[in-house]
Amino acid sequence: MGAIRFNVEMPSRPRMIIWSVCLLITLALCIMAAFMMNEMESMEVESVTLPEAVAAKEDARRYDVIVNIMRDGTYRISGRERKAGELRACFARMRVAADDRRPMIKIRCDADTAYKHVQTVMESCRGAGIYEVSFGVAQKYVPVPTVEEG
Repeated sequence: MGAIRFNVEMPSRPRMIIWSVCLLITLALCIMAAFMMNEMESMEVESVTLPEAVAAKEDARRYDVIVNIMRDGTYRISGRERKAGELRACFARMRVAADDRRPMIKIRCDADTAYKHVQTVMESCRGAGIYEVSFGVAQKYVPVPTVEEG
């Protein structure tokens, strides 16, 4: 039996360099996408059902601190779980670190969360000297009334 021969042409050196650069760029883009996905997973978005409001106003402040209050009364700030007794000291540190900016605490809590947990955050803010507090709410759907023709 005879040997099978393939006529394979070796690519020229410039072509190999172009392919190598393309592969490196593709690899770099894949690594960047993996890091971006990892960063998105660590973003501070907790699973809570927000209460509804008819209108919500966006605030353009630069130093927002989001406090998530879970249904069971667990507090989360920047992805870290905090106890009720730690809140005041944590807010005081944030106020000092803010320098000339005013920190604004945005409270996000489940619609079924007991008010006492929200009150604890608000009292901790006051104790730390932070007086700008807002609430994260979902925009409520309000149907537009229509005139029925008769």
